[in-house]
Amino acid sequence: MEKMTLLKTLIPKRGSQNGDGQACFSSYNTKVINLGYDCPCSYISIFDIESGHETRFRESLGEVYNHIRYIASKDMYFIDGFQRPDQNSKDDTPNKYFYLWFDLNKETFEQTFVDTDWVYFIYAEELEKVISYSQIGNLTLRIYPENNKIPILSKKGGMFSAVLSHDNKTMAVYYQDDLKLYHFPEMKLMHSLDVDWGRVEFSSDDKEILISSNNKSFIYRL
Repeated sequence: MEKMTLLKTLIPKRGSQNGDGQACFSSYNTKVINLGYDCPCSYISIFDIESGHETRFRESLGEVYNHIRYIASKDMYFIDGFQRPDQNSKDDTPNKYFYLWFDLNKETFEQTFVDTDWVYFIYAEELEKVISYSQIGNLTLRIYPENNKIPILSKKGGMFSAVLSHDNKTMAVYYQDDLKLYHFPEMKLMHSLDVDWGRVEFSSDDKEILISSNNKSFIYRL
């Protein structure tokens, strides 16, 4: 990092391509867990950084993976995505959405499917709960494993993204051109900011929010 010299180039097997997923380092920075994509489905690759060797998992399950995050308290990796319908299914058969726990040490997976379409997941480490939100339909959060529902009162349609603060007490929700901050989990509105749609993150101490929109970037102190 000090000299910014190239350490290693990690290349997937021939005939594959890195696509619309993410990657992260293992806990001891010896491996990279990559959500690869080989059209029409994804796979999970484990790269050894020193040797460059690639080991693949879940290549033929018809799944597409979106995000991966290392959860230190569980020493596991939290992955979300969806499973495409079987080739023999009807054309209108919907995708099945899930979240996945990956134990790198044991090389095992624990998968949970949900009954909501176009759904994304957040793991609330302080609460030890999985939270889901959907980009279509009514604005409702769900908390697993209990599958409790938390409705959100808003005139805006479509929840584009939701981000939870590190202490799990505040949630930022992006609507079309509107960013709202809520007390979590009661979802009481704190602030509303009129900014273009973009990405939002909480600072490490949760005292600021960092917004990167289409035209400008902002830092707001809470």
